[in-house]
Amino acid sequence: MFKNKHVVIAMIVAPILAIMSYFATDYIVSEKPHIAKDGKIYKMRVNSNCRWESGKCTIDNEDVEIDIIGARTNNLLALDVSPNVLVNSIKVAFDGKNTPKDMEVNKNNSLKWGVSLPLKNESKMLNFAIVINRSVLVVQVPTIFIKKINSDKIKSGH
Repeated sequence: MFKNKHVVIAMIVAPILAIMSYFATDYIVSEKPHIAKDGKIYKMRVNSNCRWESGKCTIDNEDVEIDIIGARTNNLLALDVSPNVLVNSIKVAFDGKNTPKDMEVNKNNSLKWGVSLPLKNESKMLNFAIVINRSVLVVQVPTIFIKKINSDKIKSGH
């Protein structure tokens, strides 16, 4: 079998063609990054650290990265949000028919935002709407990452 030069050449060329076709397909069909347009809505990606009770969740979309730190007691949820770019506003709500609540910017640091939410309408997901210039970034984050603390008083960094 290995004495036939055609079989030997095919065994060498086939893996090379497979790898080349893999990268060519990715190049042809993958979404190309583009500049955000005013008035458009873009989705953000939820990173893997949001899947366990780490206390921190990172979301991103190309060059925009936002860290969310959460802590909860029996009746209150405190969220601190730290984007890596200037943000115009951030709204957050539990998934469902809850009214979004505006987050407040830290007066000492414009890259830190915070809010406290009552847990009466708690759900398994948090919805965020982040306005940067006139573009809106939306994301739905699981609440599993939020650490539970034993204190009745929690401070939000806003």
